[in-house]
Amino acid sequence: MADTNTDASVSKDSSAQRSEGPVLVGGSAQSAAGGSAAAAPFPKHLRPGRKWNLPQPSKYSTKKIWTLMALSSVAMALLWVSLAELLVPTVRPDGPPPMGKEFRDQENNFSIRPPLNWTIEDPHDGPNSTTCNVYIKGPAEKLFSPIVITSLEIAPGRLTTYVQEHKARMTVQDKSIEWIEEDEDVIDGCRAWKMVYDVTLPTDEKNEDGTTQTVKVRTLQYILDDHPRFYRVTCHVRADQYKRYLARFEACAHTFQRTPLVQIDVKRDIAPAADSK
Repeated sequence: MADTNTDASVSKDSSAQRSEGPVLVGGSAQSAAGGSAAAAPFPKHLRPGRKWNLPQPSKYSTKKIWTLMALSSVAMALLWVSLAELLVPTVRPDGPPPMGKEFRDQENNFSIRPPLNWTIEDPHDGPNSTTCNVYIKGPAEKLFSPIVITSLEIAPGRLTTYVQEHKARMTVQDKSIEWIEEDEDVIDGCRAWKMVYDVTLPTDEKNEDGTTQTVKVRTLQYILDDHPRFYRVTCHVRADQYKRYLARFEACAHTFQRTPLVQIDVKRDIAPAADSK
């Protein structure tokens, strides 16, 4: 009798434990025990697990990507160097700077070769032009770009007298002039005088206080004596860039050559002699 009561008690306790146990995902205690009751709704505080898509491996490895980036950077650098060399060729120590095609000034009877890729502006091509200057322009630079100007002046005297008068005029016109160097030279078989000087020029730029910004320009000038014709080859550049362009200036100036004067044939109309009676 005692055993029967014990079995009944154990059976009740087991049934109670099953009915009070935790609710499993997808069913209730009764369904877990084999009951026929309807499934309980999915608890709101529980969410189904998110489906994760594993990342696919890249077609290109990190090493290949960095290699491609490095090669692209090298290619861009070579392109920029090539463009810079095209605009301003590098002055090589083992030879003269590369020069461009010869330019002939038919009005003033001379020829000159500009540095490679520099441009020439001949005002004689314009209407009603009376200037004797020819401009050879270099690459654009901040505040002041390099330029070579050729000019002709007819004057009395010889080279020494002309140089003295020329310097006196420049000193009067520009009080900021500073003489640096003078020496003799020979260009196209002519006696020439070489001068180097600095001047301070105003620019279109403004300082922070509103004043006009200035720039120091260094000039290399050659004066050729072809009496009574005096040719000048004047090279201007910003003073801090003078050494960079000096070889080009010297090479350009020494390509200067005089060309033969145009011979004009004057035809005289001789009137027929009057018949004498």
